[in-house]
Amino acid sequence: SAVARDQLVRIVKPSKAEVDLAIVRKALLGLGWLRDGSIVANAGPWLSHDNAAVRLDAAVALALSKNTEAIELLEKHNRTEKDRDVKRKIERLVSQNRSEMPAPKPAPKPRLMPPAPIEGRDSQRF
Repeated sequence: SAVARDQLVRIVKPSKAEVDLAIVRKALLGLGWLRDGSIVANAGPWLSHDNAAVRLDAAVALALSKNTEAIELLEKHNRTEKDRDVKRKIERLVSQNRSEMPAPKPAPKPRLMPPAPIEGRDSQRF
């Protein structure tokens, strides 16, 4: 619901006050499950947190959203991730999401108009 989403967003908004990381981690996962369009703006900053568990939950939340923008952010962040376990998990999440994404539809074949009938030739077919 919109109220629950707003509450989760309020929890994960960065603030100068001390926050309970366990609650932030759960809120990040909740936002991921909601597949909200603002997940990149809300969970993205947590990828640079000092705690590896928080970074991991932010990555999982981004992957849960199935948002192409979020997956691109994960790929970009993975290049600079220092924790080996978080890096491996991000690689798995990205590859899993890429394999689940529908393949782009091929361009439709151009429609060709049949030639105009030629009198005499088309009236007597084999």
